[in-house]
Amino acid sequence: MLNAAPISLVATYAYVNPVVAVLLGWLILAEPITPAILIGGAVVVAGVALVVSAERRGSPLPPQERAAA
Repeated sequence: MLNAAPISLVATYAYVNPVVAVLLGWLILAEPITPAILIGGAVVVAGVALVVSAERRGSPLPPQERAAA
């Protein structure tokens, strides 16, 4: 599946992983979550949402045809 996904969409996983790690640290290890952490996480999630929505609104062509165009 990753070979058919746009690189910008695949790269969003690198941004989401730290947010998940912070949430797991809070859930499992009772690490504190400060307002700054919440704001930073919200910015990351909003950025990823923008990238994903832009990819969905992008070219209707399959990846193979987009590469040829």
